[in-house]
Amino acid sequence: MSRSGQPPDLKKYMDKKLQSKLSSMLFHFFFFNLILLLLFFWQ
Repeated sequence: MSRSGQPPDLKKYMDKKLQSKLSSMLFHFFFFNLILLLLFFWQ
């Protein structure tokens, strides 16, 4: 277990986590806007 190999793995893990969080946020934002648009046009 080398110390030099740990930071990159942690960074990769954090990047992956951040990326998934960002993509889910983007998806929810888009989905929310879509619903708002539908409600707006149905009135």
